[in-house]
Amino acid sequence: DALRGIENNGSKAPLNVTHSKLHRNEYGLYLSKGITKSSNSLIYRNSSYGIYATLSDSGDSVWLDHNTIVYNSNYGVYARRSYSSTGPITIQNNIVARNSSASSYGYEIYSSSSSYTPVCKNNLIWDTAGTTLYNLTCTNTTHYNPLFVNASGDDYHIGHRSPARKAGISSSDAGALAWTTHKTPGLHGYLFEPPQLSS
Repeated sequence: DALRGIENNGSKAPLNVTHSKLHRNEYGLYLSKGITKSSNSLIYRNSSYGIYATLSDSGDSVWLDHNTIVYNSNYGVYARRSYSSTGPITIQNNIVARNSSASSYGYEIYSSSSSYTPVCKNNLIWDTAGTTLYNLTCTNTTHYNPLFVNASGDDYHIGHRSPARKAGISSSDAGALAWTTHKTPGLHGYLFEPPQLSS
């Protein structure tokens, strides 16, 4: 356990977080300055935010692509750009689900910028309670249970019937772990394709 899984507080060199597991910290990814790209990473079961991102300087930027951000106790993604920053915040092709579910916050992605809206597209964003988005609009969003293989055991592979399949840009699978051969457990939830039944 740690306070912050990975932190960027102003490194001049871009920070590239890829194929990582950030879990059971206070913050999974804590970004207060600098250029950060996080891709194909699992960010789960942190006691506060999954990703906390604030852009303070003109050259700062955050790119979140193909991550699985789930079961964090506060927001899945908190994003803020100050007036002095001009860099983009991009959130795409992620699975953001079941964050803040036990609290009064209830947002999967929270934007606190009054004059800037992050680019948010082709994500699977889902929860069973609360409002999933605050102060931003996401396009091409899938709002269904991602049907992980075994979320209680922290196996966040998606099953063959998961709605995360082909939900990303260019029909890529959303989330950190693209589907390979995993079956969807049980016959429940949303089916990605209609079942084919023979007589």
